[in-house]
Amino acid sequence: MAKPTTRKLFKDYCLRRLGWPVIDINVDDDQVEDRIDDALSFFHDYHYDGTEKIYMKHKITADDINRRWIHCPDAVMVNHNSDSIVCKTNCF
Repeated sequence: MAKPTTRKLFKDYCLRRLGWPVIDINVDDDQVEDRIDDALSFFHDYHYDGTEKIYMKHKITADDINRRWIHCPDAVMVNHNSDSIVCKTNCF
């Protein structure tokens, strides 16, 4: 199998490694997302090459202000645990 390049592909890969669809994996999508977040956090903390800090330039528009969020490309993960808008590179 090719390396997963998106969060969805990584999630599907993890479920297949657990035996899905032959074995019914009885977990909620939120639980899977939480475990993926934990795994990525662990990888980031303990692997020096796991992430790369980048800064992206984006002109704030009136639509961004009204929406109260900024769209980030697929290759960027957004930190939802912060009041500010923080984007990080994707580890995949």
